[in-house]
Amino acid sequence: RVHRTRGMPFYALSAELRGHEQDVRSVAAAPTGEVVTASRDASVRVWAPAASGPGYECRRTLLGHSHYVGAVAAAGGAVVSGSNDKHVIVWDTDAGAPARVLEGHTDVVSCVAVGDAGTLVSGSWDKTVRIWREGGAGACEELKGHEQAVWAVLPLPGEAGIVSASGDKTIRIWRGGGAAPETLTGHTDVVRGLCLVPGLGGFASTSNDGSLRVWTLDGACVLAVPVSESFVYSVAALPSGELATAGEDRMLRIYKDGACAQTVPHPSPIWGVAALPNGDLVTACADGVARVFTADEARRAPAEVAAVFDAEVSSQAIPATEVPGQVGGVDVANLPDESALATPGAKEGQYKIVRDGSGSPCLYTWSVAEAQWNKVGQVVGDPNGGGAGAGPSAAGPSLGPKTHKGKQYDFVFDVDIAEGQPPLQLPYNRGQDPWMVAQQFLWDNDLPQSYLEQTASFITQNAGAAAVAGGAPGPRNADPFTAGGAYVPPPP
Repeated sequence: RVHRTRGMPFYALSAELRGHEQDVRSVAAAPTGEVVTASRDASVRVWAPAASGPGYECRRTLLGHSHYVGAVAAAGGAVVSGSNDKHVIVWDTDAGAPARVLEGHTDVVSCVAVGDAGTLVSGSWDKTVRIWREGGAGACEELKGHEQAVWAVLPLPGEAGIVSASGDKTIRIWRGGGAAPETLTGHTDVVRGLCLVPGLGGFASTSNDGSLRVWTLDGACVLAVPVSESFVYSVAALPSGELATAGEDRMLRIYKDGACAQTVPHPSPIWGVAALPNGDLVTACADGVARVFTADEARRAPAEVAAVFDAEVSSQAIPATEVPGQVGGVDVANLPDESALATPGAKEGQYKIVRDGSGSPCLYTWSVAEAQWNKVGQVVGDPNGGGAGAGPSAAGPSLGPKTHKGKQYDFVFDVDIAEGQPPLQLPYNRGQDPWMVAQQFLWDNDLPQSYLEQTASFITQNAGAAAVAGGAPGPRNADPFTAGGAYVPPPP
């Protein structure tokens, strides 16, 4: 029997796509039903449904980029990727080699898309959108206007224009013909994701402000939904019209008629989500795995595979700073015990912290479809060396966040820029991309671009296992607030 909530099917794990050596940064669904993934391991993989039995098989591994691959698109038989190496590659998937290498962007290519007529569109940290034409590797139209990095691009049906989303907190609609773009405002932080909305003739957007918005092509915002207290990286539309979001808080959420109908916790932050033609959803995860979820019982993963996934989710250590709705520290001694889980939740995705049998604080989320509380992980202490929250004490240990400009973060590093000047503060949350955080830090403080790699490396080394970064994590800094733990960039 398929569980249903608010009139829609219940999604459960179907398959795990394992093979990437580092986190999966982007995912795309091909019209054929294949899945395409891009990773920090500098590769793109094409996954086809298994010839026999459930699951997927890696049909091809595409190598050609020289740095992280953070963007991928698949449409009309084309597979396109964008990378930190500043290149866009159009792939010959049968040959397993680049068919075209498109050069022109002067910084990280953060997003790619393919239009109805096969038009290739890319966006970059260089603040531009490029439309690539046939007739040479560099033949393209450059769209300028954004004041910060471009994080998402969306070609409109019928070549009616292009939508772009940016770190300048705006969305722009480029109609072509030399006309100035329309600028849409409403998000209060970086706009990260875009997708078309079936039946509306419009599109949806997600943002670092934790919200989901739906827009008409005339620029009117017809829906604004608070999704999370942390960054929402990606949005996808199901063929039936529901919207799925994914983000830093490890949650895949499915929305129907503006309300959250289901939450699916993951073992790690989710960089991207895409909808397959058959109605399944696929997520790109920071733990190096892409996962497919289905509402069709015939395509569900075997019970033993689902059990391993559930165990991975529930075993996660969750910093107190990431507990939704938590203001200030967690008083472990005064938490309710597990008997509180006998009381049903009031809505899908509601959170509750209880003290387990060993005295450890554990986070649960309510599933309407399953009519039960599901464990999301164990709440741990200050990631910079505070209380571990392993059990109560007479003092009632508090697990507290760090704050920067009124927002909560796992780390707030001091960065010494020049002798005799006060240090700058660099905030960082577990699961964030160190390169993206470093880039935003440079922009915010008008620092030279040459600082990027060293700043990202500093975050990786000092955040330790909390950082999502290439290679082995560096040692954790015991005290990032002292001068001894501060990063000093070289002279420009």
